[in-house]
Amino acid sequence: MKKTLEYIPAIVAFLAVLMGISAFQKWDPTQVGLRHVTPLGWVTGGLGLAALGVSLWLTRNSQKESDHELRQRDQLRKIAHAEARLALREITYPFFTLFGDDSEEGALQLVPQHIQDPVKLTSVMRIDVRSNSPLDDGYGSVPWDKLLKAQADRGASRLDRVMQIYAAYLEPEVLEPLSELRTSEFLVLRLQSLDVHVHVNQQLKFLEFPFVNAPDMSDCWGFGQFWNLMRSLDRSLHKDPDRLRRRL
Repeated sequence: MKKTLEYIPAIVAFLAVLMGISAFQKWDPTQVGLRHVTPLGWVTGGLGLAALGVSLWLTRNSQKESDHELRQRDQLRKIAHAEARLALREITYPFFTLFGDDSEEGALQLVPQHIQDPVKLTSVMRIDVRSNSPLDDGYGSVPWDKLLKAQADRGASRLDRVMQIYAAYLEPEVLEPLSELRTSEFLVLRLQSLDVHVHVNQQLKFLEFPFVNAPDMSDCWGFGQFWNLMRSLDRSLHKDPDRLRRRL
């Protein structure tokens, strides 16, 4: 219907032009004022005004539809950003507890403040990865290795769904780091494969976290790259506190 209406101004304008160049008289020289215009002249003028009116009406409707589509797309973009942020938060939230950054202010962040602080990191590396975390699943304390792997698996799976459903509404500067992070060494080989790491090293009396093993905190096992990507996403993703708090 809309496509058909778009042709009306052109058709009406064409008729007005035909009548304008026709041999029929549209002005009566014997009359004065408005009577100077013949009935055919009035019809021609009316057709021109009708064409203008319909054209303006269609333009206004088209603009309203365009604005509505832009608002819808922006709303979907914000939903996509929120879903991506929640998926990433699933992966990183145990680190906020582990590094002592689990405050109310940090609830909407993706990167713990002290994640690469040398003093805090040294303290964390003195904890056995198989020891119990402060978090309880209803059946007792959850060991760090099981908690980190479970959250990494849950967050990665949720992130996959977000990228499948909302890819069309995510900007390239968001999609690129999301894709890199999803296949990053630290997420896939260290966190999601943490159970294998624990099983292979079960004979050890002490097993540290598979984060960094270099005194200079070089990018061992993709630890630094992973958190750099998280920081980039934390800056790029829209943050809607009300929406996020409802979903957390």
